[in-house]
Amino acid sequence: MSSFICDQCGAEIKDSPAGFTTGCPHYPLLKKKAAPKSPRTSKRALRQSNPLSVRKQIIATEQGSVAERSFDTHWRQLGGPELEREVYFHPTVGWRFDRADREARVAVEIQGGAYVKAEDGTVGGRHHRAAGYDEDCLKHNQALALGWLVFWLTPRMITRDPMGNLTPIIRIIAERRRELATIE
Repeated sequence: MSSFICDQCGAEIKDSPAGFTTGCPHYPLLKKKAAPKSPRTSKRALRQSNPLSVRKQIIATEQGSVAERSFDTHWRQLGGPELEREVYFHPTVGWRFDRADREARVAVEIQGGAYVKAEDGTVGGRHHRAAGYDEDCLKHNQALALGWLVFWLTPRMITRDPMGNLTPIIRIIAERRRELATIE
């Protein structure tokens, strides 16, 4: 079980099998998607969809995507502050950031589907198709309205130039934390 603190009222939001529960008006019960009936069913579905990459897919679902793990490795190597994973940020919608620093209100979204090729030959995951992109824009705009600074990264940005792409994020987190310290 995990928990986090509401950014607006300071109430503790607890994780339960049913979802995130709280008495906080900003985070009503956020339902979790139902887990597969058994791990075997999940593996079978993966095997049927793409038998060559079953192992990769199973590892990715347990530890985060390959791009997220790459980000985490480079982030630690560059001395970035500890970031929370899968951070709920919106008071009524179940939107999450891939990584975030709640104190500085800085988030990182890793757009892992940019180079995925579908069976029909199209390139780009859900985030790069019309409906998914619309949803991402709405999520991003709502995050900005709530005071979050959101960085979008692709896997290539992380692997080709981690210092050039991650160092500015580390710097901005430090700056925002310093600003908050002077206000308090």
